[in-house]
Amino acid sequence: MTLKPKDLVTIMLVSLIIVDLFILKTVNYGWWIFFSFIFWVLLLFTFWHILYTRYKVKKKFKNPYSLLFINSLFLLFICAEFSSKTLWFYITWLLVESTIIIFVLFLWLDYQAKKGEKSLSKKWLSGKRYRLLQLLMIFLILNQAFATFPYVFEPFLRWKVEQSADEMQKVMNDLIDKYNCRTDEEKTIILLNWFERYSGNILNNWGLPTLYTPIPPLTGVHPLYFSFGNGHPYSLVYWCLYMRPINRDLPRLAFITRAGRCEEHSILFREMASTAGLKVRSIIGLDIDHLWAEVKIGNEWITVDPANVVHNRIWKDNNYTGYNLSRKYFVKRFSHGGKINLIYAEYPNGTKAPVTDRYINDTRRVNITVVDESGKPVEGAEISFHTSPCPIADEYGYRLKTDDKGKCSILLGNGTIFIKACTDGFIYKDGGKLVNLRGKEEINVVIRARDNYLNVTYCVLAATIVILIILIKRYTKNP
Repeated sequence: MTLKPKDLVTIMLVSLIIVDLFILKTVNYGWWIFFSFIFWVLLLFTFWHILYTRYKVKKKFKNPYSLLFINSLFLLFICAEFSSKTLWFYITWLLVESTIIIFVLFLWLDYQAKKGEKSLSKKWLSGKRYRLLQLLMIFLILNQAFATFPYVFEPFLRWKVEQSADEMQKVMNDLIDKYNCRTDEEKTIILLNWFERYSGNILNNWGLPTLYTPIPPLTGVHPLYFSFGNGHPYSLVYWCLYMRPINRDLPRLAFITRAGRCEEHSILFREMASTAGLKVRSIIGLDIDHLWAEVKIGNEWITVDPANVVHNRIWKDNNYTGYNLSRKYFVKRFSHGGKINLIYAEYPNGTKAPVTDRYINDTRRVNITVVDESGKPVEGAEISFHTSPCPIADEYGYRLKTDDKGKCSILLGNGTIFIKACTDGFIYKDGGKLVNLRGKEEINVVIRARDNYLNVTYCVLAATIVILIILIKRYTKNP
């Protein structure tokens, strides 16, 4: 049996999808986006080649060379998209955008048909099926527009957040005056009461159904969520507009929307407590499904949990003040399997500091050294910590920088952690190592950071494909 070119292309596309998924789960994120990029290029090239050879685009359409131009623009867009080091590209995004690109090409073909020739899309689909396809494409385009809405809306949103500073200060001052709060402890308890789950001040929408699931963010704000309630879980008359800041740089956003999960509660509590003159910080853990806060009262950091303040329940054991909680409580309740690698604090000014030893007794110092392929130390390499070798999550977690000797150190907990090193630049160095954290002795980790030419590869590959298309178009006769 002889394989035809279209069969070979189909086998290649299916193989790339399988390799893509395998690499995503087991190996390295960089190679995953590389193979995804090749899949995009082959998909567009195959679509163009079928139109040009099988359906005689050159004879039936007015400007066949503009199709090459459109494909080239798509390739450049894909190249720029994959060259970005932000991790907002998912497979669902790939499928939706591929469909939209093909629909755009169909629109082009509809308007390019010569006089007397039936448009290609209407030749394939006619009547109700064609109209249904158009409605489906319009829905997908609107879906993408809705997903990218925060990208357009963010400047106004940031302005609105800044305007809310005075209102939030007034709320805090009114609380202090109403309850005649004089000490830091009194201020903290009154503020925690403001976060009480059934107070009507803010809605804890953890676990509540939303009308939109999160997709990769284009900017500093997640796509829109909609939840029932207007600061109260039983107020079904109103809808809550809920937008999540992905890097916690909009702490007052939850004050405007009056809705959020533990992350929004923690950073809003931090902001409101700071305006009251309290020393406060949010607490974030790697692979911990919760955020809480600490307030410095006297010379001691007190643990508080604004997301789980519940009063007036029939059974007193189920009432939670959220004040002065045991640190072991968070480790036991919210860790996965009881193993925690890293816990760090984030202050109102954005600085971060590790506090793992405050919550875990079983810690050890990990000394990290980053060297290049020749064994020379790499200065200024960014060290990040992840739960797996495929670091898609925790892009805004705790970071270290290596000194002029390529070294840095940190106290870590127990379990398994992936330590990644990366430098800046178009041709950057990166590397990583999976480390088992056991025992009390110091652990020395040497990470070999190799030159990464993925960004260069994307540009060269895109240019090569464009040149090949031009050569094929120039020297291939249309059947």
